[in-house]
Amino acid sequence: MASTETQQGGAQLGNQPLISVAPSIFVPITTDLAAPLDDKPKNNVQRIEQTMRNIDAHTAKVKANIIQIMTQEKQALMREAKEEERAHPESAQVPAGISEEEYDAIVMRLETAPVPGNDPNLQEIPYPDFFGRGPPATLREHFSWRVQDLVEQAVHQVEAYGKHMESIQDEYQRALQAEIRGRTEKESEG
Repeated sequence: MASTETQQGGAQLGNQPLISVAPSIFVPITTDLAAPLDDKPKNNVQRIEQTMRNIDAHTAKVKANIIQIMTQEKQALMREAKEEERAHPESAQVPAGISEEEYDAIVMRLETAPVPGNDPNLQEIPYPDFFGRGPPATLREHFSWRVQDLVEQAVHQVEAYGKHMESIQDEYQRALQAEIRGRTEKESEG
């Protein structure tokens, strides 16, 4: 059975969210390939510099595409959340305050007699598990977590792609420096 997003042309394929950066790498060419090259490189230094500029421009476009794809996925999640809330209106009612069980537990602790020789103000508080989550209390919380995960993933993908492209730029930078050194040596010899 196809998901609602697939039927509506959303950013999901089946039940798997579109989280790959692969589609963002294919950036459409915006220059006229039939136009004459006014800035055709005259030597290797200019060719390498032009390649580096092209890589920078492509990297910026890919990062923008990653964010656009993740934004489309977020919109698909929001549509799905609205449909789920319409189907289950009781889930939209977020319980306010603490539950009766929590209230009873607090009252019971306050009513118990203190243990002699034990100062209740001096206790070791365990560190909370910031990454562990229990089950979501509501559908809204569930979809909020999914959007948060999506945003974290988008940030990670943009940063990882940026680091990858930096390593490529470093290679071209080394090639450029080697080319400049080679030209300088030839000029000093001749």
